[in-house]
Amino acid sequence: MKRMNKILALIVVGVGLIACNLGKVAPTITEAPQAVPASETPPAIQPSPTQVPDVSQPVGELDPCSLLTAAEAEAILAQTAGAPNAMNGACIYSSSDGLYTVSATAAQDQQTSGILQGQAMLLGFAGGQLDEARMDKLKMMAAALDYKGFFTELVAAAEGSATLKAKLVEDGNSDLVYWAWITAQSRRQGAFVAVRGQTAVNINLVVADTQTEEAMLAASTSLAEKAFGLLPAKFTLAVPTAAPTQQAQALPTPTEVLPVKTIVGSWERRSSEVTEYFNIQSDGSYSIEARKNSTNEVISSISGTLTYDQGNIYYVDKNNNKSTESFYLGNEGDLLVINGDVEKAWVRIK
Repeated sequence: MKRMNKILALIVVGVGLIACNLGKVAPTITEAPQAVPASETPPAIQPSPTQVPDVSQPVGELDPCSLLTAAEAEAILAQTAGAPNAMNGACIYSSSDGLYTVSATAAQDQQTSGILQGQAMLLGFAGGQLDEARMDKLKMMAAALDYKGFFTELVAAAEGSATLKAKLVEDGNSDLVYWAWITAQSRRQGAFVAVRGQTAVNINLVVADTQTEEAMLAASTSLAEKAFGLLPAKFTLAVPTAAPTQQAQALPTPTEVLPVKTIVGSWERRSSEVTEYFNIQSDGSYSIEARKNSTNEVISSISGTLTYDQGNIYYVDKNNNKSTESFYLGNEGDLLVINGDVEKAWVRIK
């Protein structure tokens, strides 16, 4: 099918709070981070002076789009960016053609596990060596929020790859900085995570192959530094709603607030000769089928499993071929736009 043939075999960095089914029970962290002076022996990663938690302070909801401006996104993309899209706790800017993206998010305490899970998923799709034993280890570290152990393990999993690099970066301002860089085909991808105490900032990039790793790491470092300066002492990620708060309060009963729509469901798109059907199940399975309008004959089909985050769908077909597409939902969740191609958008039918 033409749509699937056009998919670039490239894994796009995921940053939202995706569910990778990582475990919830893990031992207490005892290893101290490299950023802590040798004369001290604190448990795990200690809060930096500017990020000391204060339980007496109120917890506010974080708007991820307060962390990234259009001008900052355009400086990285080297082209005009569209309007920001806040989804699953991240703020995303995309280029006009939908090929390149910049996203930013931050989380504290248990909510940082979503960032960890996203980085593990990225590494696995990009070819990192994540066998069952390593995944079990990562599950325990993610549940315990053992940042140093988790990202050290991801660095080890990337060793030996020709297109994937991952490393821990020395940074006097953060307890830990992780950077991954993927080179494949005509795009480059970067994933940046900085940790200070129990707060993590995540910057993700999908850029043209003209952008260098050094420049993108420097840009990500600068964005993260600014983000830490904007974050309140305590916060939680805002939960998206189907309507603004003011409208929700005006509704007669809470049952009239519609649930947030996801890509799960049945979709179709029509041309003069062919109708295509795209079914995405809640268990992660999918199927795509094209039928000839004149005879209703199935002329092509594909199936497999998929996962998705705030702006990308990661496919694995029944032949274990992997591919990625960017997406966003329009028309209040009833329009699925793939790779920025509005003219070929899928329309929700169920």
